[in-house]
Amino acid sequence: MRKMRVLFLGNGINRLSNDYSWEKLLEDLIKEVGKRDVIKFTREKPFTLLYEEIALRTMRFQNRKEIELKRIISELMEKLKHNKFHKKFLDIGVKHILTTNYDYNFERVYKNTNGEKKNLLTETKYNMFRRRKCGNKYIWHIHGEVEVSNSLTLGYEHYVGYIQKMRNYLTSGIPKIKISSPIFSSKSKSSINTLEEHDIYSWVDLFLGCDVHIIGFSFDYTEIDLWWLTIYKERLRFKDKDQDIGKTVLHYFRNPEKKEGPIEEAKLSLLESYGVEIEKYDLRESNYNEAYDEVINYFQNFR
Repeated sequence: MRKMRVLFLGNGINRLSNDYSWEKLLEDLIKEVGKRDVIKFTREKPFTLLYEEIALRTMRFQNRKEIELKRIISELMEKLKHNKFHKKFLDIGVKHILTTNYDYNFERVYKNTNGEKKNLLTETKYNMFRRRKCGNKYIWHIHGEVEVSNSLTLGYEHYVGYIQKMRNYLTSGIPKIKISSPIFSSKSKSSINTLEEHDIYSWVDLFLGCDVHIIGFSFDYTEIDLWWLTIYKERLRFKDKDQDIGKTVLHYFRNPEKKEGPIEEAKLSLLESYGVEIEKYDLRESNYNEAYDEVINYFQNFR
């Protein structure tokens, strides 16, 4: 049976119509909390650790709770606007879209709403079962969404806790709610293709069991949950030859006139070692719109 395809979309698609990077977001947060004089070397620090510095300094010296910082970020992200590629990717014949973006730009393509909540389980912090229905598709905000500020996955503590929850789900089950993967836990022998919509499952199952196409996501080393899950996926392939494991494809934009530097080459080498297929596109004169159109054509011609 042909594997189900899933899109995994990062912040690159937002940047086609919004000049707003994660670095700029944290700079704005530092400005909002009044810590520009003491928080330095921001571009030299990993995103997750820089966020922890902002949060801890603010909690220590201003007696503010972390949720206040996340609400500020939610307000900043609400300003982002969708563009034609949000609709183009929604029009691709896939049912599930995973995104690391907190905003509702995909949902607002239709009827200018935030989509219909279709959460499989109630979550207050993590985002394993959180999804929204947009037309006949599901959007999974795997790192949180602006309407639930506490769900925004930003700091090291949140990322590590997320990995712990994912590992529990894939092995012994999540404590208290006693939910485990219907596909990949030791108790289960189902397939991603046999699950019905009413069955409880997570985007984690989609990532492992489906063919995942990653677009507009740089795979920064701070994204430790996704690096861990990518490695876990490849280990599963060797551990159980009969297990229903999908492939992972990174759609990568490169400048044909410039050779990748050693840092980028090292990252691509790691990803290929972890079973990720690299689909490369030539980026001409920094025209990302043209490059994204090539990705769209890839799916239209996909058989």
